[in-house]
Amino acid sequence: SDSLSDNLANANIPDAGQNHWQAALAFYQQAITTAPSLLNRVEAQLNQLRLLIQLPASGQGTPAAPEFVSSTQSLIVEIEQTLPQLPAGRRAIYAQINAAQSFMQLTQQLTQQVHGGDQEHSQNHHQRQAISPDPGAIASLLERAITQAEELQDERAIAYSLGTLGTWREIQQDWTSAKTLTRRALQKAQVIHADDIVYQWQWQMGRIIQAETDDGVEPHRIKQNPIKQHHVKQHPDAAENPEILLNTPAAAAAIDYYSEAVHTLNVLRTNLVALNPDVQFSFREQVEPVYRELVGLLLRGTHPPQSQLHQARNVLESLQLAELDNFFRDTCARPQAVSLETVDPTAAVMYPILLTDTRSGQIRQRLEVILQLPSGIATPSDDALQDTNAIANSVHNSDEARLLHIRQWVDDDINQVGLQLQNSLKVLRTPTNRIKGQSQQLYDWMIRPFESELDRWTDREHSPIKTLVFVLDGPLRNLPMAVLYDGVQYLVERYAIAVTPGLQLLAPQPLPRQALNILLGGAENAPSFGLVGLGPLENVGRELDEISNTIPSHKTLKDQRFLQQNIQQNFEITPFNIVHLATHGNFSSDPEQTFILDWHGAITAQNIDRMLSVADPQRAVENPLELLVLSACETAAGDRRAALGLAGIAIRAGARSTLATLWQVNDASTTEFMVRFYQELTNPDVTKADALRNVQLSFLSDNSRTRHNRPNRWAAFTLVGNWL
Repeated sequence: SDSLSDNLANANIPDAGQNHWQAALAFYQQAITTAPSLLNRVEAQLNQLRLLIQLPASGQGTPAAPEFVSSTQSLIVEIEQTLPQLPAGRRAIYAQINAAQSFMQLTQQLTQQVHGGDQEHSQNHHQRQAISPDPGAIASLLERAITQAEELQDERAIAYSLGTLGTWREIQQDWTSAKTLTRRALQKAQVIHADDIVYQWQWQMGRIIQAETDDGVEPHRIKQNPIKQHHVKQHPDAAENPEILLNTPAAAAAIDYYSEAVHTLNVLRTNLVALNPDVQFSFREQVEPVYRELVGLLLRGTHPPQSQLHQARNVLESLQLAELDNFFRDTCARPQAVSLETVDPTAAVMYPILLTDTRSGQIRQRLEVILQLPSGIATPSDDALQDTNAIANSVHNSDEARLLHIRQWVDDDINQVGLQLQNSLKVLRTPTNRIKGQSQQLYDWMIRPFESELDRWTDREHSPIKTLVFVLDGPLRNLPMAVLYDGVQYLVERYAIAVTPGLQLLAPQPLPRQALNILLGGAENAPSFGLVGLGPLENVGRELDEISNTIPSHKTLKDQRFLQQNIQQNFEITPFNIVHLATHGNFSSDPEQTFILDWHGAITAQNIDRMLSVADPQRAVENPLELLVLSACETAAGDRRAALGLAGIAIRAGARSTLATLWQVNDASTTEFMVRFYQELTNPDVTKADALRNVQLSFLSDNSRTRHNRPNRWAAFTLVGNWL
């Protein structure tokens, strides 16, 4: 039937990087074979072509491979022959746009390989040329789409096809034509309030103007396919002296367009997953780069002005929100304005972000870090910041939040060091000196440039900064900041440490200690553990018993009673402000693979809010869940964004704070750690971050045979969200 064919042609196939690409290709081939109409057939062919083009980027194939060349070449020929035969209509217009986008991506891939000078690809030059789309054919497809859209008076299709032709002119570096087409497309999209198209052309205008300004552009993405890299000439002085390109009307205009695109995306947050239904939507290709590229523009130069530092910080907060929305495929939470000075005058907040830079003609990675200091702390002059490979910027206006900024050129080293440290920490027997060496490199990149500001006081007691709060980016989320090492001591020996998805998302508020009421749950050897190959947690019973002795007001759901429905029923009846779950769990960038296990099975991230929600909205305000503790979880191996799942659970549960483990820790050690944590938490003068720090320090100083002092035992515990 038409319905079945439509479903096959437009199905949401798993990502090629998940090794499902062969099944996906077969699936599309089935749709092609059974298509009841020419339109259905070409739509399935376009999806199959898109998947074939994505294979090199996913590491599953290369454009030089004979099977790739043969399959792609025959598909391109069939598509080019079929498109002119399609009956006029909206679907035919978007089929032509879809084809043009795939041809553009393929052109970019082939161009990138030629410039890359890969020997294997050079030997297969003629094979590549056989599948290289004709530039004139790409333009003709889009011009025909524009004409047909105008004949149908379909303003949305006109705006989309005009802008896509602007993308092609951008790739060709025809800046004048690209700007004219994109501006026309943007105006039409704004008239019909098509914000899901508006932001794309605002973004494109920013890219084009920036590229025209300095003859270089950050890597970016087009609608459904990534545009990998421009190969353009470099301004002779731009790499060493980027300021020559910053203080121009064009540079300001580029930032303005990017800012408008981010604003439009923030408005669209409530429906990000339902952007243009005619073109496949990808957060990684179509949304995330807008935020990152804007931050990159705002932080260019040796001394970005304070207004741009503040804007960059706000954009980073917005990116965190957008990532979590995309994780759950809906809106997680509403942002709210937060003044750190009124919340916690002893906390400093650090925003590290990894950005890609191509201005030198090579793809390089840089680490930008913004540090927000509490008010009332006098900042040093710029040259007072210790700075060998970094640049720095400080605030002099005492009425504003204190922001410092540094840049480090880290290339891929930071990913390698981060992965090495993560793997080292998961193994108890890893020599401590190796961990110190790996973590010291991260300290040197992120913390050391700020030492003159952070460590001007001889001891913690006299320092006005007691807590460091991190808003982490990318693979840094998988690492415990407490273990960063300065050559003498760990960071946790100097500060209490917390991580937050953003101050706007989890506004810090103190925990009311006089009325701690805890719901305890867990299992020692649930049947669900064996279903996923996990072993028993033999000390869970002791953990729950000893915590219940520490917190008199409690309810315990153990073993067979440890079920999602029981947790939900008890939480609905009683206003618990702490929920402690001692069970296996997994954090992943995939919400389907983010779960905790009850007695019978998995409680996925999407169901956490259902389990810990209440029907009375007033109670959620007056008696919120202050702390969710997950004491036996871990981040998914090999997933650089795995800790996004931890942040997602924290938000989804409605908990102001979440304490969890980044890797599995010895069961008996975890029990001891948790019991001490709650003993600390009963002290009304101790914040949650301080309670965590105190236990970590007690483990660190424990030289007994328990081996508590190994980083594997104490560094796994991380506090996400409200640290007070």
